[in-house]
Amino acid sequence: MAASRLAGAAHGADLAQEANVDTAWPAPLTDLLRRAAEAGHGPLSVSALTEMLRKGA
Repeated sequence: MAASRLAGAAHGADLAQEANVDTAWPAPLTDLLRRAAEAGHGPLSVSALTEMLRKGA
């Protein structure tokens, strides 16, 4: 889950806002990606998110 995924999630949220689409749905995913990167899971795949969810991190 490289930093590019986090940047991509943020970009998706920006696009949703520009398109006047509800931006509440990507916020939890963006937060989870950010926390995973901060926890050192940055170079891992998105499957590392399951560890973040499992641990309640």
